[in-house]
Amino acid sequence: MSKRLSPAQRLQAEIDGVFAGGEDLAGAIEEVARLGARVLLQTAIEAEVTAFLGRDRYQRAVTCEDARAGMRNGYCPTTVKTTAGPITLERPKVRGTTERFASQLFGTGVSKTNALEALVIAGFVRGLSVREVEATLLEALGEAAAVSKSTVSRICEDIREQFQA
Repeated sequence: MSKRLSPAQRLQAEIDGVFAGGEDLAGAIEEVARLGARVLLQTAIEAEVTAFLGRDRYQRAVTCEDARAGMRNGYCPTTVKTTAGPITLERPKVRGTTERFASQLFGTGVSKTNALEALVIAGFVRGLSVREVEATLLEALGEAAAVSKSTVSRICEDIREQFQA
């Protein structure tokens, strides 16, 4: 596979491979759904970097009127916890800019989705303790997507503060 393919293009090739492979239908549907979510998120974050820099991948700044100083500098693997399990994305690295790039979609340190936070809140509102919420998520989503007690506490504390305000 070419090194010039973006991570989103590599994920699309993986989806094509799932369809070409002889997997059972249920397994193929689940794998395509997971890869589809990765493609969607990866494409969105790559589009954010393109908009931030004002040019496409491998396009020089001098050829664009509105281009910002700076350049892409590879990728950093990042795992985002979702209700469908953990999804690993290739976060683009940007260097040489006057202002720091922060994704509108993920911010600078986001590691879980709003849907996962909503599950935590729903469990807490229904009267589950922090440990029960943690155990329920561990059981439902598996070890890799589990949320720690401190994260559950932080989310619930934020909700309390918003409710009291």
